[in-house]
Amino acid sequence: MNTRRMILVSFLLILFAFGSIEAAPKICGPRLINTLKRVCSTSSSEETPCLDDTPIQDKPIATKCCLKGCTEANMKEFCC
Repeated sequence: MNTRRMILVSFLLILFAFGSIEAAPKICGPRLINTLKRVCSTSSSEETPCLDDTPIQDKPIATKCCLKGCTEANMKEFCC
């Protein structure tokens, strides 16, 4: 019985540890814009990301980051 319990506890701890590492935070609105500016300014010579006149909520990055969650690595895909 103790062996089963130990295996279960070990499995749950591993699952919890890897789940928290892989979790991507949901970032929306001004926080998304500011984070995107910071991430993109470190990856290129431009100071701001390539944004046109389309509102941020209508862009694929808003869907990805605000509704599903994204990491800074995901955001770099949207930089120039």
